[in-house]
Amino acid sequence: MASPMDLNFSYGGRDGANQKIINVNANGTMTYTNQGGTQGTNAFGMTVSYAL
Repeated sequence: MASPMDLNFSYGGRDGANQKIINVNANGTMTYTNQGGTQGTNAFGMTVSYAL
């Protein structure tokens, strides 16, 4: 069985201006980093699926 690893991917909001990098860490935590554009203070939701 493979060891857990850190993953990251891009996320674009519906307005096309709210770009983020989503980090899914091997320890089970998730973080995000804003990538420029108009960064509002509104919450955002997403679903992540990946093979284990």
